[in-house]
Amino acid sequence: MQWLSDLLPGLNGALNIHPMLVHFPIVLFPLACLLFFLGNGGRPAWMAPAARWALWVGTLTAASAIVSGYLAADGLGHDKPGHDLIHDHRNLMIITGTLALVLSTLVFLLRKKNRPSVRWLLGVGHLVLVVLLVIGSDRGAVLVYRYGFGVQQQNLPASKDHAGDNEHQHN
Repeated sequence: MQWLSDLLPGLNGALNIHPMLVHFPIVLFPLACLLFFLGNGGRPAWMAPAARWALWVGTLTAASAIVSGYLAADGLGHDKPGHDLIHDHRNLMIITGTLALVLSTLVFLLRKKNRPSVRWLLGVGHLVLVVLLVIGSDRGAVLVYRYGFGVQQQNLPASKDHAGDNEHQHN
């Protein structure tokens, strides 16, 4: 399947699929939160269903990200610097995924209830979900950018196009 490798060279070179999956809930949970609050008054009418669907799809993709994270962590070893942070990241994301599942269920069950107490409960749930997502995602970013987890370290030759070319440097 050379055509697939040519079409998606980043995926072809990835150590696992986890980095591709995590970006869906990272986008969808804040979107669901934003749409929930913007559509809280019932106008425009499309926002409430869009917020629900963003949350539900975010929850499904968070589940796939959690599973892929477990699979990715299997081959990392326990002696690598920053390994303890993996446990913090994992635990935060499991809590985030669990909250997303609970919130998704509540949103489904309470979707026809428009009482202030229900809106308050769901609003707080959306905000807490986004805060946990940001904190857990930050730990994942530290694992990648500070400790190089999931990044293939290679000694690549300099590109022929830019070898010794200083014209691209900004002064």
